[in-house]
Amino acid sequence: PIACWAAWNIHNFGDLTGSGPKIEMLGWTRKPVSEWLNHPIFTLQGVRYFWSELMASFWRGEFVWGMQRLSLPAADAFYWISSALWVSVAAIGLFPRFGPASKAEREALWLGFCAFTSSVAYLALLSIVFDYGDCFYPSRVHPYFTSGRLIAGSLIPFLLVYLYGLEWAAKRLQREGLLWWILAGMVVIMVGSQIAVDWAVFSSRWNWFHLIMGFGK
Repeated sequence: PIACWAAWNIHNFGDLTGSGPKIEMLGWTRKPVSEWLNHPIFTLQGVRYFWSELMASFWRGEFVWGMQRLSLPAADAFYWISSALWVSVAAIGLFPRFGPASKAEREALWLGFCAFTSSVAYLALLSIVFDYGDCFYPSRVHPYFTSGRLIAGSLIPFLLVYLYGLEWAAKRLQREGLLWWILAGMVVIMVGSQIAVDWAVFSSRWNWFHLIMGFGK
């Protein structure tokens, strides 16, 4: 199916992904390969910005209310730090010396790890290869693709790897009973932070929440 889709794109738009008309409309131009290494993503600050923004939007989405992004800095920090930590731990735990005894489980987790990391790498590559001209996103000032929705297809593989990293660490520390408390704490953080950032939406007279819950009277 992917090959047929790519062939159809080449026939109709002249490129594999069919994004040529969009790129032309937005005013993007492809940079020479010799200029790729000048991208800020090859700095520590650039990597941190790319990863933190991408992982935050990957977890919470990109909803906007009143022209303001619905986000909470503390929750965003939790998302990108925990993602880096548990995916890295999972990568260590997947080596034969440490990994699952079952070959099928190990291969499935490696597939999930590769699916997620290749998706992130693809967005990093897209960030590097274009000069974005006067486009507002990505832009010359912030030349990064950091929309988590673009890699939403890797969500389930990511979650499997993320939770495996957490489980593996708990087993190595012989604190498996603590695992459920950690997961419960994560749920409380995620739900609580989302309620906090969505409170303005709940109280708006332009939805039904204010009728059901008595907000906005």
